[in-house]
Amino acid sequence: MSIETFSPLPLTTFGTWLTLLDPSDVPPGMSPDCADVEFFPGGVRTRPGLVSQFAPLAGTPNVNALKTYITTNLVQRLLVLDSLGTIYKETSPGTLGVLIAGLQPNLLFASTTHFGREYMAFSNGLVGADLPRQFDDTFFDRVSQVGPGEAPALADSTLTGNISPGVHECVVVFVTRQGFWTAPSPDQLDRGRLEASYRDEYSHRPRECGATPARIHRRRRRELFSRPRFDGD
Repeated sequence: MSIETFSPLPLTTFGTWLTLLDPSDVPPGMSPDCADVEFFPGGVRTRPGLVSQFAPLAGTPNVNALKTYITTNLVQRLLVLDSLGTIYKETSPGTLGVLIAGLQPNLLFASTTHFGREYMAFSNGLVGADLPRQFDDTFFDRVSQVGPGEAPALADSTLTGNISPGVHECVVVFVTRQGFWTAPSPDQLDRGRLEASYRDEYSHRPRECGATPARIHRRRRRELFSRPRFDGD
């Protein structure tokens, strides 16, 4: 459309944002919405256009959540969750690196910073989905941790050790990075050798995950007569 036939309309007042009147009643020079206007001391001007700060994400997904995590050293880390279930971390200004992939797709998250960590809760916008996570600028872990789901498999070794002769039970517990001990695994009965002290060999044992960098094997001797069970060493 050509503007050659248009006549200029002089604007004698360049005003500001006015919200007390209906938009249809706002006088010339005023505006009911100044989203694209920047005010500075002594003047006003059009706000600069948007500029992309990061390269496109792999697979061109939607960005479902953004949050700035401030570390204990006051470093600002932008966290980005995309619609494919990948969380990115701003490794340096203008550069995103994959923090974790494989979460449920099409989720949102809400998060808060406490104790030097970012705690994240995931949802589909209506109800919670996936597991809550925590991030300390190094490790991305579950907030809660369940214990091992199965017992270890034990067998007698031919090497001598310091396990007393008799019938024993063995359980495994996971220890999180924060020092929390999970619930123990189911008991594994080991009748052992009755005539001498030997070692046990583990042919199968629960495997620790990223949030539980350590596991502890706990043993207790079971006497050959009946007694109430208790959790001890």
